[in-house]
Amino acid sequence: LFRRIRRSTGLSSQGLAILRELAIWRDREARQRDRPPGSVLHDELLVEIARKAPRALDDLQRLRGFPTRELERSGSALLDLVAQGLAVPESERPQPLQGRGPTPAEELIVKVLEACLKALCAREKLASAFIASRTDLETLVRRYRQGRLATEGSPILEGWRGDLVGQELLAVLSGRVSIQLHPQTGRVEFIPRTP
Repeated sequence: LFRRIRRSTGLSSQGLAILRELAIWRDREARQRDRPPGSVLHDELLVEIARKAPRALDDLQRLRGFPTRELERSGSALLDLVAQGLAVPESERPQPLQGRGPTPAEELIVKVLEACLKALCAREKLASAFIASRTDLETLVRRYRQGRLATEGSPILEGWRGDLVGQELLAVLSGRVSIQLHPQTGRVEFIPRTP
């Protein structure tokens, strides 16, 4: 769960131990509140908490973009989670993954898929952040290039996300669908290609 959080690649093992605790908490909170995880606390803020390891409510409050309402609601719990992450013995901390970022070619493909995702979500009148993160798209591209297309481990291909946008993104990746901008409406269209 914590490995899917954007911009977590620069964290130390101590930061990753904290991030792991925060990710578990955020996922649980999102389920209880029936909201997407990013609406509880966004990825960048979780990474910033993990990086700075705040020890007091004032430290949390000083983090840029920290919502006051969430500070009042969950500030103490977050500080406890930071303390739990700091207490993880070094031998049990998650290790940073080396060389896991996208290659320049994959980066370009991810950007194309991000644009496609936004177009598909606009069509369905949904926020793209609710459907998939950049990390989900990177995982999809990496798995496609490795020839591993089973839905297990690819959240964007599973369940309703897969039905809504995942299969269409996969069709774009595999070249079964082409993308064009309609000259009159300005909308992005997904056109099935004939073999």
